[in-house]
Amino acid sequence: MTSYWLEGDSQGSLDVIHNACWAGGQHGMVRAYSMDLRERVLAAVIDEGMSARGAAARFGISESSAIKWLKRHQQTGSVAPAQIGGYKPRLLTGDLRDWLLDRTRPTSPCAGWLPSWPSAA
Repeated sequence: MTSYWLEGDSQGSLDVIHNACWAGGQHGMVRAYSMDLRERVLAAVIDEGMSARGAAARFGISESSAIKWLKRHQQTGSVAPAQIGGYKPRLLTGDLRDWLLDRTRPTSPCAGWLPSWPSAA
């Protein structure tokens, strides 16, 4: 693929990894960077004395990713990614959920406060 420099384009070329927004189309799911890359960035900073920003430029990742990986390594001893997605429990459960649902039904005394309350179908 031929690279072209586009004036005013923040990416600088057409051969970018995630170009769905330029070509139009669906964005795919985000995947975590490999452990190998994370460990190489960490080694560059710790073993070679490179700055996190310098390592980010060297390996072609964002500065914020390198900084977050170093912070995670300091806190947990690992640069492994956190879980992406998964089950999230409901925020409202039990008595509080029941209380809120009772007050949002059209037959609730509170329903009269709203001028255009939708009727129950």
